[in-house]
Amino acid sequence: MNYLFIGILVLINVIQACTLRLSGTPHKQVILENTMTTEHLQAPQVQALAQEYKKRLLQIAAIFSLLSLGLLVITYESILLTFFWILLFGSMIAMFFCKVHYVRTMQELLVKNDWLMPVKPILVDTQLILTKNQKMVSAWWLVPPLIIWGLGSIYSVMSHVDEAWLMISLSGLLWLFSLGSWFVVGKLPVRALTDDQTINQQYNDLTKHHWSLMMVSISWILVPLLLIPMISLTVSSFWELILFSYFFLLLISWTIFSFWYLYSLRKKQDQLLAQVPSYRYLGDDQYWRFGVYYNPHDPRLFLPDRMGMNMGINLGRPLGKVLMGLTGVIISVAFVVTLVPAYLYDFTADPFQYEQNTTRVELRAPFVTTSDIPLETIEKVELLTKLPEKRIKVYGSATDNYATGKFTVNGKAATLYVDHHSKQILHIVTPERDYYYTNKEPQKTMIAYQQLQNKIQ
Repeated sequence: MNYLFIGILVLINVIQACTLRLSGTPHKQVILENTMTTEHLQAPQVQALAQEYKKRLLQIAAIFSLLSLGLLVITYESILLTFFWILLFGSMIAMFFCKVHYVRTMQELLVKNDWLMPVKPILVDTQLILTKNQKMVSAWWLVPPLIIWGLGSIYSVMSHVDEAWLMISLSGLLWLFSLGSWFVVGKLPVRALTDDQTINQQYNDLTKHHWSLMMVSISWILVPLLLIPMISLTVSSFWELILFSYFFLLLISWTIFSFWYLYSLRKKQDQLLAQVPSYRYLGDDQYWRFGVYYNPHDPRLFLPDRMGMNMGINLGRPLGKVLMGLTGVIISVAFVVTLVPAYLYDFTADPFQYEQNTTRVELRAPFVTTSDIPLETIEKVELLTKLPEKRIKVYGSATDNYATGKFTVNGKAATLYVDHHSKQILHIVTPERDYYYTNKEPQKTMIAYQQLQNKIQ
């Protein structure tokens, strides 16, 4: 797991640095959040500042990547996760404040040299407004992934896959998210960026087509991907390997394609704008605050960001604040859900608890569903020295030290309460589900096994 976390941190550092570096390359007459003329964009002071900014981002990425190597010496998963989160948010914060510093420095350079662009009135292009969505990818493109979702759901239910409802619901929500995102792209208002109506139309058509295709691709890629792990539970180990290999290759390919496709859109937009000298500056700089748009007078909730690679949210709108707040809540929940169980598992004397009375057995662990097992349903109990190799997590935790939650083991539904350091694993077999349990003290697991064995004989 240590190597996995290091790989994730290095990858995120590289992606952050490469993405934020785009702010130092002119796009729509904007460089480092400041709009200026083509002549000033090529000024030596501007280019030198942009290059220094790009260099600093790479240095920050390198420093935090080197710091991540310290994870190799940490054995407790709770401490490992704590430092993982610290390094992850630390690199994000460091790069953000690096951008803030250079945006302010660029603004000071423009003011000092009197290079601020004159603001032009908004030009209303009626024809552009009427034809703004003529090149969008059709909503019919969303039908095939919906059919795939339906067929996959039917197959999973008929195959009696345990917890199928979870994956079916998640993939269905992803399809709805893709549909909603496509709808948002269609509702995005358009503005005339130049005095040339032809260029404005081509620019809008290009943007709408690329963004609608990206929104549709979410359902084409992620909906089947969520169904693959569920379907793999009902096939042989050979096809299971094939499906998961396909899973990762497709996900990686789609990620690379998305970045390339959106970057190509940015280049094509710049090529169109380079054909005309009449770029219309509308005074937007004052509303962009270090990558965040805040304008309570702008009715738009979503809008293209200044790098041309993403969609931004107008935090000046009430709903924009709500969406940003929800993002913060989701991050906080992820932080708590990953850290709290890890600390309880690592530093609680008896995190996995076993209780037995005259009629039932109860298994408990922090943040795991309690299992209440009637004694009359138990077909067999045995003591294992290791878990079966063929196991797939449905939901829960599967780390180097612990396996907790819902799994499929040897093709059968199972609930695990296992500390991998323990060499005594209690295996309880029932008709519908198997249970695997360990105590941190192996002798207590042995005692539980003996008591249960005596009870069911």
